Order: sequence, then C-alpha cells, then structure tokens
Amino acid sequence: MGVAIKTKSFKVKAEESESSVGVFTGYASVFGNVDSYGDVMVQGAFADTLKEWEGRKIPVFYGHDLTDPMNNIGYVESAEEDDTGLLVRCVVDTEGPGNGPVVYKLLKEGRIDRMSFGFYVNDADHKDGKTYIKSVSLLEVSVVPAPANPEAAITDVKSKKEAEGMTPEEIAELVVKPIIEALESKLDEYFDDEDKHEDKPEDKPADDQAKSILAEIKGLFA
Repeated sequence: MGVAIKTKSFKVKAEESESSVGVFTGYASVFGNVDSYGDVMVQGAFADTLKEWEGRKIPVFYGHDLTDPMNNIGYVESAEEDDTGLLVRCVVDTEGPGNGPVVYKLLKEGRIDRMSFGFYVNDADHKDGKTYIKSVSLLEVSVVPAPANPEAAITDVKSKKEAEGMTPEEIAELVVKPIIEALESKLDEYFDDEDKHEDKPEDKPADDQAKSILAEIKGLFA
C-alpha cells in the first residue's frame, strides 16, 4: 500500500540538564481519533511491528529525513501500546555531531512541539470516507514542525540523567569534585598572596584550620 506518514502533536515539558542525552516521552499515535488524513488507528495496530523491532533500535529523525545522517538524532528506547495509543520514550543526542542538540533545544524551548512516525500499512478497512488502520510496519519516529493528529500528547522532556537518577560515583565526579577543586584553588591563591606579603603577620592556627576543614570535606567523599 506504500508508505504513509503520520504527524502527531504533543505538548513539551522541558527540564534543565547537563546530560549528553535527552529524553522525551509521549503518544506518537492515539487510537480511535481521526487525523487530518482521515485515518483512524485501531488498537493493536502496532502489536506485530513492535515484536519485529525487539532487540533493535527504532531510529528517531528530524522531519522524516532518512537520507541525511545529521538528522538521525536518536532512537526509541521503549514503545508500547496502551488503551490510549502508542506510547514511546525517545532518546535524543544533545551533544552532536548531528542536529540532535539543535532539535532538543527547540523542544525544550517549546519552539517545536510535534512528533510523527513513518510506516507501511499492512491491513486496513475503508468505511464512511475514513481509513481504519488495523496493522502497520513501523519505520521510524520523527520530530516535526507540523501536526496532523491533535490528540497525541507528550508527557515529558528531560535529560536521561534526570530520568534514571545519578549514581553516587556520578555525584562525586560531577558535583562534589568541582566544589573541592574550587576550594583548593582559592586556598592556593590565598597562600600565594600571603607569601608575597612578608610584612603581614602570620596566622598559623587559622591557616592550619582552613587546611584541616578542607581535608575533612574531602574525606567525606573519599
């Protein structure tokens, strides 16, 4: 039957992140809703194709551009049917070298807020001017600027770190270590400044106390 492209809309809820990947979750398709093409997705339409994709990653593109590697911006981490529709969780590369960082920034800022998927129609019924799609072969998911199905809604846009939580090692590396390094740098600057002013009175107890406090802080995370 050829390739049909569905464009589904969603709402963006952005969260700040320092992670190298971003996550957005939402409904790529809603069952029982008539979209701008006059198509209605029937519950169970994705069941077979999701089984076929098991063990492989469904790609995420920008604008259904399958030809430019720069627009291959991520992958579908999970996809499942529920009573509402096809719920997908997508991971977007926010560091590049492709267009993932730009697309994710636009998503977070709400400047684009639509998703879409491309598929082959395997089985469908035609009735009263509408096409009831009962089975599809899913090809890809895309972030796009133009909507077709107003009922599909995203539930969240956030970093993968925020979605999964940080390990104690990551907290030590990303949070604690920079603080300790900043403290050490300030202490080094202080002692260097003291050495340059020999006429200043020495405050040995205070200096030793500062070093002791820093050592105790470092010991808490050793």
